[in-house]
Amino acid sequence: MNPYLGLVATRGQMPLLLNSTNRQAMSRTGRFARTDITSLQLVLANWYIPLTTWAETGSGSTATVTASIEYPASTFTQVLFGGSPSGSISNLASLVSDAVAVSIPNGAKFWVRIYWTSTTGVLYCAQDVSGGSTIGDGFETGVSGITDKTMSGSVTASDNHYSPVAVIGLTREPSVVIVGDSIAEGEGDTVGDATGDFGLVARSIGPRFAYTNLARYADDTARFLASSTLRQALFPYASHLICQYGFNDFYNAGRTVATVYGNLSTIRGYMTALGSEKRAYQTTITPYTTTTDNWATLGNQTAVSGNANRVTFNNLVRTGLPFYIETADAIESSRDSGKLKVTGSAFGYTPDGGHLNTPGYELVRDANVFGGISDFSGVLAFPRTIIRDTFTRANESPATGWTQITHFSSVVHQIVSNALKANAGSSVFDSYFTSVGACGPNCEVYAKWSVKGPNQWVTLRVANPGAATDGYYIEIVDHGGGGADELNVYRFDNSANTLVGAQVLLTFNAGDELGARMIGDTIEVFINGILIATRTDATYSAAGFIGCGGISNAGNTAPQATYFGGGTLVGPRLYRPLPMHLLAR
Repeated sequence: MNPYLGLVATRGQMPLLLNSTNRQAMSRTGRFARTDITSLQLVLANWYIPLTTWAETGSGSTATVTASIEYPASTFTQVLFGGSPSGSISNLASLVSDAVAVSIPNGAKFWVRIYWTSTTGVLYCAQDVSGGSTIGDGFETGVSGITDKTMSGSVTASDNHYSPVAVIGLTREPSVVIVGDSIAEGEGDTVGDATGDFGLVARSIGPRFAYTNLARYADDTARFLASSTLRQALFPYASHLICQYGFNDFYNAGRTVATVYGNLSTIRGYMTALGSEKRAYQTTITPYTTTTDNWATLGNQTAVSGNANRVTFNNLVRTGLPFYIETADAIESSRDSGKLKVTGSAFGYTPDGGHLNTPGYELVRDANVFGGISDFSGVLAFPRTIIRDTFTRANESPATGWTQITHFSSVVHQIVSNALKANAGSSVFDSYFTSVGACGPNCEVYAKWSVKGPNQWVTLRVANPGAATDGYYIEIVDHGGGGADELNVYRFDNSANTLVGAQVLLTFNAGDELGARMIGDTIEVFINGILIATRTDATYSAAGFIGCGGISNAGNTAPQATYFGGGTLVGPRLYRPLPMHLLAR
């Protein structure tokens, strides 16, 4: 993908509400870099979508703003607007800041602080981010007396916030603009986590891709087409559009399949008309049901009127669109059943039969139906699964969610300074990730090594991890002294290692990502998403655990992993990347 000025971080969001009483606000919002950032700009909105007209509407007056980038925590870089520390956003307009020189590595969490004043009110978003671990959002607002804390001070924690509608910079990575209704916005998603991502789309793509969420409660295709100029102006900052519209068109407006399909084609066309590298995806539409037992069972659910058109539309999308995302199958009891999956308990995956709850959104995320986003433009064909652990928690030993593989040793792993490594005084850690369970058989695994050691590896299809271990591991050996590093693909049988294929000499640096994918009997090895080697071995064909490990011999630096990901390969698209000539069409 050619470099472009695009989204470089998660949690872009347009304002959703206007408080016309207050005049000042101080906001702090967290997000994650999805590329290595050296310079960025903020896009700030003085508009929102009220639930009376669903038209883009200004706050009523010019807003004055100051802003900063907080990275790392409590270190501030001031944002300028035309060379000035304050900027003015005209009513019903967006403002792009000057470029800010700041170094933020891919995967790092940082915060944007914004101080807002106006004569007509405060724009903001409301979303629960107070789950088991928070992303550090804060919001203070009042008629007067609110202090500008963009360059110092603590902002009172809050679920409400004013966020940049986009954080942009020069990037070659895929990024996503989300349009849709309350399901994409995240209605019913009431339990936050460390990512700060909410809703059908953002929860699924946020762990890998920068995005901005422009979805709105009760919105539909006709309302978007009638008033979307400001949202469309953000499309050039993304390489991919994910459109979730359709639910309210069928269930609330009662539109025909032909009308909705045509409206959606127009919306997707706004994106694809911007250039040959732009992609526009449509999601299949999720069901809407009533119940007599609070959605505890399938038998007591009844599909709401409009379901027949939804089914027809979904099948038209599956057969007629080159780019789509199969969200319906992830939450529907069976294809075209018109019923939501159940857990056996009341409100298992939905609070109301239309929206999902947090377990429902997580069910879609964990189904990995958004894995196909990886080959939108032939880039990032690997990985296609989400990051499972970023190790951003207090130091601990052993590491929560991890269990030791004993074919090397019984050494315990630990979390130190937001990285996974061997326990103090030990030379080896070799661990599998228990939180996701067995993966596969078609699966992948990857880890980023912020500190390079003598040996580091990833494992997949691991069986019997506590005793006579079977499976595969892919290892990088550092020979030091300026010599080439060594890539080895091993099979272990009852804990005995067998080299699969020849060794590969290459260069592996601190900060590189090592990964592997296994489909059938084929093992593909990737460094930083680039295919390095392919091996074939049919010995172990069953699902197994994924993990990572490393060795530090006496006097050598211990390898440290700063994120880990992988899982089962599923979704509507073929696992292997499509040829470039097909992707470029």
